[in-house]
Amino acid sequence: IEEFRERHGATEKVEDVTESSELTRAEAFQELVAELSDKSWRLGKTPEFSHQFETRIDGVGVFDVHLKVVQGIIEDATIFSDALFPDVITLAMQALQGRDYGRQSMRQALQELRPQFPEEGPRRSLDAMTEWMVSNVED
Repeated sequence: IEEFRERHGATEKVEDVTESSELTRAEAFQELVAELSDKSWRLGKTPEFSHQFETRIDGVGVFDVHLKVVQGIIEDATIFSDALFPDVITLAMQALQGRDYGRQSMRQALQELRPQFPEEGPRRSLDAMTEWMVSNVED
């Protein structure tokens, strides 16, 4: 704050705004906070963006994930992997498309695939990929 004052010649008193401040208790302020906190506003009003992340999971494989997100919805999901179970990767890409971008929605989409993989190997690959993937996005 001091550096800002010196640089811009500001002399006004700085008000410490906390949750108990008169400003934050005002109805208009509360309404604005509620609007800006709403997930549909945060992601639905965002410009199109891409999220790319990669890792190597020991005993499972290398994963390079590319998500194209439009208004908070995953429009395209591409996963490059050397995992031994390509069906897991193919179905995961399909399951993510059209889902909300966020931990909960992505986890649900991938967990819905579990019944299609009764064998331990593919299921382990799916579970490991799911946990890693959702740890790399925010709700």
